[in-house]
Amino acid sequence: MLKKQLELYDYGSSVLKDGLVAIAAGGGSYPFVASEVDELGINLYITGFTKPLKHFEPVLEFHRIAKENLINVIGATHYSTEKFACMSLVNYFKNLGLESEFLEGKYYLEDL
Repeated sequence: MLKKQLELYDYGSSVLKDGLVAIAAGGGSYPFVASEVDELGINLYITGFTKPLKHFEPVLEFHRIAKENLINVIGATHYSTEKFACMSLVNYFKNLGLESEFLEGKYYLEDL
């Protein structure tokens, strides 16, 4: 059985505006980000942590702005959106002559 690894907050059109997607690794669910995505005319935003938490006003405001501006939001877990930068650092360090290895971690679906 496949586990759900993404969460779609379907706030807008299913058609991309100008073929653009905004992406931020980690926990980019802050109000200023939703406002910037709207100002850029983008209607699909992917980030890691997207869960609306009743005790964390910034993420609630983020979702309010996204809904108001018809921006679809995809939550892809904090870990899943950041691991690729860490993976690319392996080659960077190897090129410096340093041993390095990416150790696979786990994603937490609670982020969604």
